[in-house]
Amino acid sequence: MPNILKDTAVVDIDLNDDAIFKPTKQIFLGAMTKANLTALLNNGDISESDFNKVLDAAHCYFKYALVYLQKKFPLTNELLANAKWIDVPNRIKSNWNNVEYFLDRYHDLLSDTSVEVVYDEFLDYQTLMDTDIEAKAWEEAKVIDCEEEGVPTVFHYRVDVLWWHIANLKIPGTNVPRFSHLFKVAEIILVLPHSNAEEERLFSIVRKNKTDSRSSLKLDGTLSSILAMKSRFQESVVPCYKWQPEEEVLKKAKKATLNYNKIVCENCLSYSIQDTVLQ
Repeated sequence: MPNILKDTAVVDIDLNDDAIFKPTKQIFLGAMTKANLTALLNNGDISESDFNKVLDAAHCYFKYALVYLQKKFPLTNELLANAKWIDVPNRIKSNWNNVEYFLDRYHDLLSDTSVEVVYDEFLDYQTLMDTDIEAKAWEEAKVIDCEEEGVPTVFHYRVDVLWWHIANLKIPGTNVPRFSHLFKVAEIILVLPHSNAEEERLFSIVRKNKTDSRSSLKLDGTLSSILAMKSRFQESVVPCYKWQPEEEVLKKAKKATLNYNKIVCENCLSYSIQDTVLQ
């Protein structure tokens, strides 16, 4: 029920309490599905009992999907709970403890960062006016989640884009960065991986390239080069075998190869002379 979601934290909802769920007949299955089911019922193709079985099955599916989410999602993760302060539109809802958590947890990375300065910049950040950030920045960061008749109805802002602009703000009347210390803390959060999808994708590329017929590929040699190329130039954009390096890169590579061959030849000649003399 909507009032349950509004008044209770997700982790505190008792999903074993049937009273919190909507009545089965109020479950939304989608307009087309509901219309087809109703048509089948009205035409006598299915009985009312069968109709209700579908609704009961949907109820069970949604219920256990929520149970799964409650168990698997990191809803109580301390790091994520404290990372909310980088959400620029909701910055006023966060507090200093959220920032302090990262100062303590990543002390080695932030050892040269003054806590007092970070605190002052955090207060400045919380009282920052939306207009202090360029309208262009808000437009670049805007991501439309849902729209009706071409008009956005639900959207959010990318924090990485907004923080890039915040990092470039200057103290009024000077050329001094306004949030240089606070941005160092925000950077740590921004680079934290959201999932292991990228790693799994890399493992998949390894399996496709290091096969039984190519088992001699070395991780620190050809295999790493193949992985680097395929990661940089994805086949959905530019297949790696079609990649053309810049002319300047080719010139430097050719020059380096010539120099290398020259040195090798000189060394070989030197060793050959020494062997002749010694014989």
